[in-house]
Amino acid sequence: MRIGSQDGLTGLSCSRATLGLEEDPIMIRATVLAGLSALLLAGPAWAAGAETHSGSVGAVDLERHTLTVEEMGPWRGPASRPASRSIRFTPETVVTLVQRSTTPPPGGWPGGYVEAPLAVSEIRPGDFVSVTVARHDGRITARSIDVVRPTER
Repeated sequence: MRIGSQDGLTGLSCSRATLGLEEDPIMIRATVLAGLSALLLAGPAWAAGAETHSGSVGAVDLERHTLTVEEMGPWRGPASRPASRSIRFTPETVVTLVQRSTTPPPGGWPGGYVEAPLAVSEIRPGDFVSVTVARHDGRITARSIDVVRPTER
């Protein structure tokens, strides 16, 4: 540390070496490694918030506010079967019917997909659904339900 005049100014001045700020390659590498590790570990936590389950509707229980989805998991040969998953829904759950259009929708083409709001009470066993969920207290709750039905002819 030097006390005195530097460049015509009087006061206190310090060099990088005096403050211990010289560039240490090991410290730089350790800092970069720690930062990258934090990003890699945080990735799965961010992805956990966007969980989706898709399959055929087995049942809709309006009294218990649950939807049973028959979801096919990994294929393990001819004995593989769909897993039955019970998903809770709330009044805030957004339900959308997704169908192919028979006429061009605005800005679209014939056969493009169109969406329309749907009441939970209109979901039928056998409908194909894609449900985006959130986990609360060990239970999964639907944030949104996309119902896909073939176009009625």
